[in-house]
Amino acid sequence: MLRDLTCPVTSLRAGTAADARRIAELQVRAWQAAYRGLLPDAHLAGLPVDERERQWRHWNDGQPLRRVWLVERDRALVGFAATGPSRDEDGGSSRTPSTRSVARGSRAPRCG
Repeated sequence: MLRDLTCPVTSLRAGTAADARRIAELQVRAWQAAYRGLLPDAHLAGLPVDERERQWRHWNDGQPLRRVWLVERDRALVGFAATGPSRDEDGGSSRTPSTRSVARGSRAPRCG
């Protein structure tokens, strides 16, 4: 069956350090949208993409079980989730994926 070329391709893949800038930009945009009206506009406007990029570039340094998963639609980043082991000292609770940002208000179109 041929792919319907009018429908976007959505994919999930493991992120790499090379994706850090795109993750940081999406995270800042998502925070600006989510917290508008709750936090001062000046604070939201000043969220540091460069700092976030550095954090994401080194997020799993020395932590081989940490992963960043990217959701892309036609190669455009539309969301991501960071996963890793439990943060509890006793390891007694499981850590669910920590969603850092998602494309708000978007849905994958129904394609044929």
